[in-house]
Amino acid sequence: MRADRQLVGRGRGGHEWVSLPGDLFLSFVLPAPDDRPLTLLPLLVGVAVAEAAAEWGIAARLKWPNDVWVGEGKLGGVLVESSSDGRSAPAIVAGVGLNLALEVSRLPDELRARVTSVRALGVPPPSPDAAAAAVLARVAVWYHAFTAENGAAALRAAWRDLSVDWWGREVRAESAGVVLSGIVRDLDERGALVLERAGGERVAVLSGEVRELRLAGHQA
Repeated sequence: MRADRQLVGRGRGGHEWVSLPGDLFLSFVLPAPDDRPLTLLPLLVGVAVAEAAAEWGIAARLKWPNDVWVGEGKLGGVLVESSSDGRSAPAIVAGVGLNLALEVSRLPDELRARVTSVRALGVPPPSPDAAAAAVLARVAVWYHAFTAENGAAALRAAWRDLSVDWWGREVRAESAGVVLSGIVRDLDERGALVLERAGGERVAVLSGEVRELRLAGHQA
């Protein structure tokens, strides 16, 4: 389902926003994979979005767990949620928001430096329908690959190749009010971010536990 505009959209952590026509606001249902962690699905959708953006000439990068960036500006985001009654396969809904035609120059000063759009990058923006078709096509390709043998490992490798440049660098993660610092080392089999803390201890941070993640010494 694609909306022209969202007035009560909800992002990660319950954050709300007001959207403008001309951008992409897409929700779709994903089948529950039989033997793959559901926590990998946000990474799958992120890879699909980045690859769709590449078709428009946009070199997007993925910021764990669900943001899409170009340079220092956020291009969009992904949200995947599931629910289950405990008796049947969970229902999984993925949401994608992408800034296509957004006029970044009209945003408030505090947002302008942290947000970008296809138009702001000097590329003619695709229509929301064309953007939705491109994203869904890449989702279908990756879901098929994901459920094949060794598909989860291939997905993690693809996500890592498309991620922002923070491997081997120190980050700060805020989790349940506690700030964790560590060097980014890997993604584990669930898609959790593996941080190496002082002393060599490694901890796996799940997306649902983290409110904010940024390079140490940098603003979000």
